[in-house]
Amino acid sequence: MDVLAAPADRHIRWYLPLMAPNTKGPTFVWLDPSRLYCSSQALANCLKYLLSPFHGDTIDLVAGIDAMGFILGASVATALGKGFLAFRKAGHLCCKPKPDIH
Repeated sequence: MDVLAAPADRHIRWYLPLMAPNTKGPTFVWLDPSRLYCSSQALANCLKYLLSPFHGDTIDLVAGIDAMGFILGASVATALGKGFLAFRKAGHLCCKPKPDIH
């Protein structure tokens, strides 16, 4: 599938084949969304699908957890005109936490 081409007859979730399987170890497989981000139409359709269950809901803030959550969460927040809160997984901070001062 051409990463940048969007088919004329786009069915719901047509962009899923863009996400190639990626294996992390012998028992963990996930879909790598990196190629999804290359196509603005694929990303827009993915966001539309992600947002569809929440139409009519009051949303104050969007949160995302590491990596894919940062990209998709920030995109969803932008589409909704809301702020974004990034959650990092334990041990993935960009600096050492300061010791507790008590």
